[in-house]
Formats: sequence, C-alpha cells, structure tokens
Amino acid sequence: MERKLVGSGATADVYEYGAGKVLKLFHADRDKGMAEWEYSKSKDAAKNGLPVPGVYELLQEDGRWGFVMDRFDGKSLLAVLLEDIAKAGTDAQALEAALHRDFGIVADLLVQTHNKPGKVMDTIQNTCLRMLSYDNLLNPEEKDWLRGKIAELPPNSCICHGDPNPGNVLISPDGPIFIDWNNCAMGNPIFDVELFCMMFEYFIMPEGVPQEMGDFLLKNLDLFTRVFLEEYCKRAGDDLSTLANNRWAVIAEKLGEPFKLEMRQALAEKVRVAMAEEAKQNAKQ
Repeated sequence: MERKLVGSGATADVYEYGAGKVLKLFHADRDKGMAEWEYSKSKDAAKNGLPVPGVYELLQEDGRWGFVMDRFDGKSLLAVLLEDIAKAGTDAQALEAALHRDFGIVADLLVQTHNKPGKVMDTIQNTCLRMLSYDNLLNPEEKDWLRGKIAELPPNSCICHGDPNPGNVLISPDGPIFIDWNNCAMGNPIFDVELFCMMFEYFIMPEGVPQEMGDFLLKNLDLFTRVFLEEYCKRAGDDLSTLANNRWAVIAEKLGEPFKLEMRQALAEKVRVAMAEEAKQNAKQ
C-alpha cells in the first residue's frame, strides 16, 4: 500500500495514516519483537501521563511491523539546533546563547519527566545489563567488572527517557515533547543527564556542516556539556554527585549498540584502563 512518507530514522519510517495519525513502520530487517517492544514502552509511558504521542494498534503492512500513533507536526530540536549553530557561525558568544536556549528545552523536558509520578515496566539496571550482553568487545572479566558498576547505581527514583538527544525532541505547536520512548525505564535522573553529556564526548559531525564551522564546533564541545549541565542544574538543583556512578552504566548500555564501532572501541578501552587503575590502587592497600 502506498502511503506518504513523513520521516525516516535509523530503524523505522513514518507514514501518514488518516486524520491526525501516523504509522511507524520498522525496517524489514527488524522483527515483530522490536515493534512490540517499542509499542509496549510507548503505551507504558503514555499510561503514566508523560508527554508522549498516543499509541494505538500494532500491525503488519507489506511484511513490516509497526504501530499507529498520534501525529505531532513540528521540527526536531536537532534541526533547530543545527540552524542556530549555522547562524552563530564562529561567534562563540552567539553559539553559547543558542546552546542555552536550545538545551534549556531538553532540561525542561527532563525535569518534567523525572518529576512525573508513575512507574514503567523496565529499569535502567536491566536495560544496561541487557545491552551489555550484546557487546562483543569486552572479555567476561571486563563485563563482570561493569556489572559490578551497574549494581552500584543510585536507587531508582523516577522515570527516565533513556535517549534524550535533540533528535528525540519535537517542537510541536503545543510545545516541545519527547518522542521515541522505547528506552524509557525506572532509574535515577542523572542517568539521562549522563546520556546527554556522552553525546559530546563521542560527537559525530552531522553531514553538510562546512569545514570551518565543523572545526570550530569540535574545539568547543566542552561548551556544549557545560551549558547543558548549567541549564539542567538551574531547574533540577542536582549537585551531580552521582554522575560518575551513572557513567559506567551508560558505557555498558552504549557498548551493546550495533553501530558506532569507533566509539564502542574507545569505551571498551576506557573500561580496561579503569580496571587496571583500580587493580593498581587495590594492590597498594
């Protein structure tokens, strides 16, 4: 069946589906289980009153699995951010002002999410352990070390989005909302914060960015992290004391992703260096 394409992502395409609805169809190499997983996660988030598009029936079309959800028209925050960066050019002051404005939107959504009473079916600990099981770079001893770090996570106190990047923020006529809730889980607020920060540590330059601007951005990635943390702390009041605890859990989760090999290799090496340093410290005691 021919439908009008609304947008495409790494795992799925989105098509028009009648008045006020869209059909998210996963790529042919994604099985029913993946569609069911995101469908149930989205239903779970909506049940808790989170700012998520309503989801309806799960279905199969042209051999691909997907589900129907409410349509929200608007522009992704990633697109807005790239436009603002282009306008700022190599003006550091203009860039910082744009980052405060755009990252403030992410901070607002995170605080709203973390402060919303409720409970979803998954936990950050289970998510990280599940993703770590897919890793093929670490040996069993290294994975056990990371499992120990996951066990040291702060208590689960709120719902986390699980992937709060600017591409998952939609600026709709009714205001900004998070989309793609397939990683939502019970956790602690700083897990989402660390997920956001790690994007800039292993930043991949978007296509089409001019060389001069790209070089300027790469030199200023610390600014991205600092501005976001300022905006988040301004709203949440967190002292970020558990950022280091959450970092290892985020690394475990990222190691299980099926892409960004260079980043995963760097993360695996970070684990090995930390283990060696810890063993050295223990030997001194």
